[in-house]
Amino acid sequence: MYPVCTAQEMQALDHHAIDAIGIPSAVLMENAGRAITEAIIDSYHGAIDESQVVVICGTGNNGGDGFVIARVLHDYGAYVQVLLVGDPQKLSPDTAQNHAIATRLEIPITAVTTEEQIFELEPVLQSTDILVDALFGTGLSRDIEGLHETIIGQINQSPGLIVSVDVPSGVDATTGHILGIAVTADLTVTLGALKWGLVLPPGSQLAGEVDICDIGIPSRSEESHPPGGWVPEDEDAFEVLPERPEDAHKGTFGHVLILAGSEGHAGAAAL
Repeated sequence: MYPVCTAQEMQALDHHAIDAIGIPSAVLMENAGRAITEAIIDSYHGAIDESQVVVICGTGNNGGDGFVIARVLHDYGAYVQVLLVGDPQKLSPDTAQNHAIATRLEIPITAVTTEEQIFELEPVLQSTDILVDALFGTGLSRDIEGLHETIIGQINQSPGLIVSVDVPSGVDATTGHILGIAVTADLTVTLGALKWGLVLPPGSQLAGEVDICDIGIPSRSEESHPPGGWVPEDEDAFEVLPERPEDAHKGTFGHVLILAGSEGHAGAAAL
């Protein structure tokens, strides 16, 4: 089985790995960005070194993952542009570090601070092969509006492969509810563990294909902060189901009597 986490449970795992175990947060971010990049390459049907890529970053750690993705795809030969939505002076520490690295590598970065800029950038968003949504992660708890609402509307009109980092921006990672507006992704690469917001609708309907990537959180953290849910895999079902003889028939395993329902309300009994 593999774990399913709420936003709070995932944050607890991150904090334990960083604070109790001592794994630097920048290492987890690097691992996340590289794993997401590999998932993008696996899902993209063209030549990555001929692709046009737009990475849309927020100012938090989700945006930091986006800067790592931009750098690694740049190294693979893709033409990468980064749109930083928000004030560059308000980046989280790890995001600021990766922003600086991308700047030194001369990856084009545009700070987007007005809705007018978003409309000016519409031709870029409409011509990209791959669009990476690294705006918001699991910590989002408020409705999206203003600048971010406008950029998500433009993301959803892009014909390219839309890839969301961790959860589609605008999806509540715990409940799956839409916080005003949300990205409709073709692929969501979620970090460390599956999130309930990717299992429960309507979030599950916006996530596209979901890929879970290992970012290096140790099993000790999971043992210390066990998640509240688990999803069974095929091998788990095989362990529970009895072996069926090849000549088995409907009478081999006994009979079932169901006492249920009333006139006009027998649907559950029929099922």
